Amino acid sequence: MTASTWHDAPLVVVAAVRCPFCDSTARPILVRTEAAGDGAVFRRAICRDCSRKFWSCVDPEVRPLVFQALENPPR
Repeated sequence: MTASTWHDAPLVVVAAVRCPFCDSTARPILVRTEAAGDGAVFRRAICRDCSRKFWSCVDPEVRPLVFQALENPPR
């Protein structure tokens, strides 16, 4: 299935953006950023490797937990 419009592009919610189609870790091309009412940020992106469109979301409630985990790795 190929997303041909933004309407049918998948929404991807992750700590680090990866293409949901080819699993590329290359930084995607950001097309548009939209703020949601709850502080979340939605981004329309295009994969640099496979050129497919997808949505990403930055959730402000998840972000501090991710950074805290990275700053204090388990020993």
